Amino acid sequence: MQGTASALLHLHTQSPPLVHGDLKGSTVFVSPTGTALLCDIGIAQIPQPPEWTFSGVQDARWLAPEIMDEAWDDDGGRTPEGRMGVTCESDVYSFGMLGYQMHTRMQPFASLTWPASVVVHVVSARGRPLRPSVEQSPQLSDEMWELIQSCWRHEWVRRPTMEAVTAWLAVLERVRAMDASMTATPGCSGIE
Repeated sequence: MQGTASALLHLHTQSPPLVHGDLKGSTVFVSPTGTALLCDIGIAQIPQPPEWTFSGVQDARWLAPEIMDEAWDDDGGRTPEGRMGVTCESDVYSFGMLGYQMHTRMQPFASLTWPASVVVHVVSARGRPLRPSVEQSPQLSDEMWELIQSCWRHEWVRRPTMEAVTAWLAVLERVRAMDASMTATPGCSGIE
């Protein structure tokens, strides 16, 4: 996830910021060396007006609620003017759904077969995927689940930036590496 987060951070920190706008499992490839590669960058845009956004190009399973809903304002509340376009914050939401997909090996809302049912579930019911059991996703730590949930917060103004996400992932990786080295060292319990 760190490679994908770094790639999104690179897009978001351009001047003006670029937005991927279509982040999902099928737009991330893994190189033979294990590096995450973002594809469909050609459609990365400067944040666009709403009429471009919800045109059926994207899959509702990864779309932020403010893109699918009728209207949102800059404070994360409703406004009568119409839907928001893609933003850095909507990429963060999609990143959270991608994190869910990577850790569960399932599409978000896999039990919902119709795109319209996903829209109603996400926008009206404020639904999000449930955490899988430990048996289903043993590698999904509480801390990673917390990060995923923070990315898909309903109010876009409450989501972390990709800068914060990459920092969070770096900390989680350092902790994982320390845990692995402590368990790999015979006689080292990590407790003094």
